[in-house]
Amino acid sequence: MDDYRSKSWWLETLPHTITPNPDLEGAQKADVTVIGGGYTGLSVAYHLKQINPDIDVRIIESDVCGYGASGRNGGFSMTLFGLTKGVTKFRFNDEKAKSAHQYMEEAVDYLHDVITENHIDCDYERSGYLLVGTSPAQVKRITHDFKIMEKWGLGGVERWDKKRLSAEFETDFYKEGWFEPRCGIVNPARLARGMKDLAEKNGAVIYEQSPVKSFEEKATSGFVVHTEKGEIESEYLVFATNAYSILFPELKNLQTPAFTYIVISEPLTQKQCDSVGWKCRAGIEDARDLIHYYRLTKDNRIVMGAVMSVSDMAET
Repeated sequence: MDDYRSKSWWLETLPHTITPNPDLEGAQKADVTVIGGGYTGLSVAYHLKQINPDIDVRIIESDVCGYGASGRNGGFSMTLFGLTKGVTKFRFNDEKAKSAHQYMEEAVDYLHDVITENHIDCDYERSGYLLVGTSPAQVKRITHDFKIMEKWGLGGVERWDKKRLSAEFETDFYKEGWFEPRCGIVNPARLARGMKDLAEKNGAVIYEQSPVKSFEEKATSGFVVHTEKGEIESEYLVFATNAYSILFPELKNLQTPAFTYIVISEPLTQKQCDSVGWKCRAGIEDARDLIHYYRLTKDNRIVMGAVMSVSDMAET
């Protein structure tokens, strides 16, 4: 049995050793099959059971729930969805870009409700999200997005000037700040495992250590998914595979994975915490295209990460 807690610090913080669920064996049937036991797959199962408890929902996970990106990310709950407001507006239009931001606000608020109402133990802090500009180009980008938000008539964002940032962080390195109080930070692995418990509590069936080998659409209706030891037939099939979608030939050309890497410090002493400020404990990103980000953990470690493209990986 794999020691999944050794795969990342986040997984190591889980209160118990992971014991995988039984894998998929034999011929099974369900109403809905979900491939992938991360946030998306677990959320699909949970919400379908909320809509109708009689729906037979089965999740197939290749390792254990939370093993992939859902259990090994920066742990930010934020409205940013990959593009600045300016780029989104340019690529689509004002209406669609505004709707996308409002949707993300609702998503962040809803995650807060799900965590708090279901008492998911995931070190959740609604400490806010801070986007900082550290160069003239980054300041220009943030300023442009503030103007777009003003044009849309949307609030929910505070503008932190250099003086405000300096008072918070004991440095003049930050020139401009975009602060969203509704956002927060979580322990991503604890959230994933908490969502697994929530989905199962509501009646979803989860198979772990069951890599999908293939799937096919039936001539009449529905789908059949094959694993090494079994198969499952269902009327509906949901792919919740994130970056692992490239492992399926039918989905490979629909996306290009990006990589993010994290380093983490030892817990800071109180003296060290006082020297850096960071009283708000907000998760922080800079306004680069491929961002740097950092945040605090519950025990005051500093998590620092960066997003890298495939081309960046080829050069390192």
